[in-house]
Amino acid sequence: MAMLRDEVGAQTPLISEPDAFGDDLQLALYVSYELHYRGFTGVDPDKEWDPDVLTLRRELETRFEQALRDLVDPHADAAALSAELPPWAVRRPTPALPRT
Repeated sequence: MAMLRDEVGAQTPLISEPDAFGDDLQLALYVSYELHYRGFTGVDPDKEWDPDVLTLRRELETRFEQALRDLVDPHADAAALSAELPPWAVRRPTPALPRT
């Protein structure tokens, strides 16, 4: 957040080898996305298009996407994969909303 607020001495965070599913990477992604929605108090709205922020976000997205791809065999059967998903992740038909 210090970098986003242009605080003196703030630097672009270093990305070494964070856990793609860990809190640090996921929180950093959330913060970078939130700039496009409501933003943060004390952060210039123009920061959503700051090249350093966009570069960092792309690095985080790439790392997360690669970790997801590493978990799934691209040739796997879709039905078999969905059977391995936790119950909360499985799409279920939802009832239609009543028309008024």
